[in-house]
Amino acid sequence: MLSASSNTAVPVAPYGRFQQIPFWRLRALFRERGLYDEDVAALTGITVPTLGRRMRGHIPWQADEIAAVCRVVGIPRASVGEFFFPDLPDTNENTPAD
Repeated sequence: MLSASSNTAVPVAPYGRFQQIPFWRLRALFRERGLYDEDVAALTGITVPTLGRRMRGHIPWQADEIAAVCRVVGIPRASVGEFFFPDLPDTNENTPAD
């Protein structure tokens, strides 16, 4: 299931174990684009084991990897947080951070 937000469809929370994967929204977007981890790894220059560890949340993403994944799957700059930083709260740009 997908929900439209801005220019990129954001997957709606799935049921079951899939949601337990830290970057499930990102993986769902891969599938929506017809890609598997191996395809994304090859297109971004990230090794398959490294991409897998990042997707499972075992190691942090590098900025250049985030940029490469965004280019490959078409994530606009305004939507990066939805896919790579889902646990950060939404903040109003006019409100000072605590």
